[in-house]
Amino acid sequence: DYVTRAKWQSQIAQLETWKTTVALCAQENAGDLVGTCAADASVTTTQTDTTTALFTPPVPQVTLLAAAPTFTLAGTGTGATAIAVLTGGAALANCVVTVTGTVEPTGMTWTYADGGGCTKQKTGF
Repeated sequence: DYVTRAKWQSQIAQLETWKTTVALCAQENAGDLVGTCAADASVTTTQTDTTTALFTPPVPQVTLLAAAPTFTLAGTGTGATAIAVLTGGAALANCVVTVTGTVEPTGMTWTYADGGGCTKQKTGF
């Protein structure tokens, strides 16, 4: 389903600033996502308003989502994770995509997982 995959890619692309903010915070604070980065609203807030701050987590096209995205940080140092969950509405085939960043010794790796009964056919992941 090309149209649905394209809509999902648009949603995911809007998370790039959040991913960069999390990775930078992890790098500058020895991977301390819970202690230091969790205190930073720019990486943890569930947002429904895009006017609050320059580095506030993004709000993908909320009209396509069933709910505002959630952002969670867990752990300290190597193995710590940053997780964003996007729950799609009808236009996104009611899929759920979870974006997980894991702190590694030399940076962060990002993975994408489908939920809500969806597969790569619908989300591209």
